[in-house]
Amino acid sequence: METDKKSIIEEWGATLIHRSNRYIKMPLTVEGKIDRCFSATTHKAFGRVSIRPADKLEFGFNGYADQELYFAKWFVFGVLDILLIEGLGKIAVDVIDIEIDPISSSAEAFRSAGRDAGKKVMAEVKEKHLWSV
Repeated sequence: METDKKSIIEEWGATLIHRSNRYIKMPLTVEGKIDRCFSATTHKAFGRVSIRPADKLEFGFNGYADQELYFAKWFVFGVLDILLIEGLGKIAVDVIDIEIDPISSSAEAFRSAGRDAGKKVMAEVKEKHLWSV
């Protein structure tokens, strides 16, 4: 039985939001990708996400359905792996675009691509001092 990733993300976010009081001052759009070969397996995933200020943790999945929605949720989960741990909790995360490779894409590949996007957000936020408490 497949677990609903959005509800897991929302539950996790609701728990961490009480510890996350930082917010970004302006919207950012970044891309995250992974294209790696691990032993005999290749992992490929790409996504583009917009992060914007919000009163609470919010998500947007751009009307995706079925397989695209499944991978978009894993991408968001990866983004949140980085942003919530860094203390950014008052944000909206909107998936703008994802690219699925029919052979090499997996949930873990999209989570890794999401982490890549999250790291890019944090690099830009820290470099340009775009966060507040």
